[in-house]
Order: sequence, then structure tokens, then C-alpha cells
Amino acid sequence: MTEKEFWKEVNELQLRNRPKLIAAGVIKADSPKELHEAKRLHSSSVGCEELEDLPKDRIIELSRLLFKKNVSLKAKEMIIMTFAHESDRRALNILKKYNKKPEKELKYFAEFALQECKWWNE
Repeated sequence: MTEKEFWKEVNELQLRNRPKLIAAGVIKADSPKELHEAKRLHSSSVGCEELEDLPKDRIIELSRLLFKKNVSLKAKEMIIMTFAHESDRRALNILKKYNKKPEKELKYFAEFALQECKWWNE
């Protein structure tokens, strides 16, 4: 999968599911930087049911895109967000691996996503 194909799919899902998108919840953080990252994580949620419970091959495909050097930070952010909502150990392990050496711009975002994925996998 290429980044272009990824964005095409995400945009199609968002258009199909726009009425289903609901943003609700309370965001708490210990610092302004954490608050900023928490808000960014919250606002990035696609909210599409099709992005939940991904099959194994889809998780692997997205993980390959996540670890490619030439993929935009925005695409990586969306992939991380997708994995954050997965109740699948593979997604959890991918986020753990990514958090060992994340892009500096996505460091806090990836930490929040990992924590959320842990909750989904409890």
C-alpha cells in the first residue's frame, strides 16, 4: 500500500461515515504539551467502524506504511490513531515497537495511542 492509496481509502471512509462521527469526552493532561497532544489525538479520530477490528493482513500492511521513512507524519498519525482503537495484540505490539523510536513530532501522540491501545486490549 502506498500513502496515496491509504489517504484515498481514509477519505472515502470519512465521506461515507460523516454522520457517524461523534467527538465526545474529557481531556485531562498534566502539562500544556500533554494537553496539546491529547487534543490532537482526540481530534484525529476518524470514528469509522470500518477502521476498527482490522484483519491481520490489514494491520501488517498499515504497520509497513508506519515504519517507512518517506511517509508523511499526518499519515503516520492516522495509522497510529487507527491502531490506538484496536483490540488486537498485533496492533498493540506495533505501537510498542514504534514508541521505542518514534519521530520526535509524534512522540507524545504515540505514547497516548499506546496507552489507549492497552486499554482496548485489557
